[in-house]
Amino acid sequence: MSNGSFESPTTTNFAYRPLGATWTFTGDAGIQRNGGDFGASAAPLGVQTAFVQNSGTMSQLVSLAAGTYKVTFKAAKRTSYGGTQTFKVMFDSTLIGTYTPSTGTFAALTTSNFTATAGTHSISFVGTTTGDNTDFIDDVVLSAV
Repeated sequence: MSNGSFESPTTTNFAYRPLGATWTFTGDAGIQRNGGDFGASAAPLGVQTAFVQNSGTMSQLVSLAAGTYKVTFKAAKRTSYGGTQTFKVMFDSTLIGTYTPSTGTFAALTTSNFTATAGTHSISFVGTTTGDNTDFIDDVVLSAV
């Protein structure tokens, strides 16, 4: 995955649906910076993280060889405002994990293994909760199993 630490584009606080990102953000999703208004814990990698609120989505197209893969990442919830957010991780239209971070401390998470055919595919993080609830995501890595 490209830009799995969400360091580009740079923001001084937060940005919904930032332009010029290697990820595509739709709805209530974007990039936030350490020390910004969201009050997130420091990013595990670099100084920015992605965020997903409500039913916001972030996705990236990846070119894969045929094989078995997994996605690892770190996630935390917003503790300064709102409630608990749940998000799904999708490989194309296949669910490969559902997560509900319970603390503001970033925790390492791993999806189920999935099988890909050779070609271009989509990895997506999809918010599933209504209301002003936010999760932070960082250090996203796609690897062969």
